[in-house]
Amino acid sequence: MSYENLVPGVYKAKIVDWAVQEVPQLKQLKAVIKFQIKDGINIKWDGLFLKKDGSVSKKTVDTLKACGFAGKDVSELTSATALDTTKELSITVIKDGEYWKVEWVNAGDGELKKVSDVKVIKGYDLRKVNSALALGAKPAVKNYADDLEKDDLPF
Repeated sequence: MSYENLVPGVYKAKIVDWAVQEVPQLKQLKAVIKFQIKDGINIKWDGLFLKKDGSVSKKTVDTLKACGFAGKDVSELTSATALDTTKELSITVIKDGEYWKVEWVNAGDGELKKVSDVKVIKGYDLRKVNSALALGAKPAVKNYADDLEKDDLPF
């Protein structure tokens, strides 16, 4: 597989390298992780440690943890064992302009963790979301198939 045949999507990947880099124009640091997907294609992820407002970037912290970082200090990322290069991760790859990049890193196998219990969902305050969903909502369409007898079907 080459970059020409690459399509956006979720891929299994392993970490092959990482670094902490300076972003002089923003006067801050970012984490950079290089992943390898099938056929030796390398794609990188990068994330600033701080957001524009100065708060911690949860996405960066979560990504580092998903990649096996167990340190308590960013300087520990300089260690050759700071991230787990043996663990297979699930990464979401997108094309950003003319470059490919990792948008998201999932420590698990990419399986969706579902909340099936309606009581759990209703336990959250989702009034604003529900109001937005109700805007322009169409009434449910009746399923007339339930009213048909088997003998009424043309096949």
